[in-house]
Amino acid sequence: MVSAKAARGGSTLGDLRQSGAMKLLFPRPDPAMLQAIIINSAGGITGGDSFALTARAEAKAALSLTTQAAERAYRAQPGQVANLRNTLAVDSGATLHWLPQETILYDG
Repeated sequence: MVSAKAARGGSTLGDLRQSGAMKLLFPRPDPAMLQAIIINSAGGITGGDSFALTARAEAKAALSLTTQAAERAYRAQPGQVANLRNTLAVDSGATLHWLPQETILYDG
């Protein structure tokens, strides 16, 4: 969970909760827009993985989300499923940029 809130004419971190292989990095402070980079330290997605991201731009705040690189999806064993769930919310007068890079599907 990450949220941006309006503060002093710009945006700042409102809430941050993270666990497991999915982490967020904040490269440099930009008073106008909170910028966050989504990191998957597992190196890819395969059967049995479950990732969930919830992001909210609160009223009059600005939040930009991207990924560090293309996400890799690896072949899983029969019957194994990977789950990715992204939930984005934008409150009144807020801005949210969702800019993930592409997903690469690996056959082997």
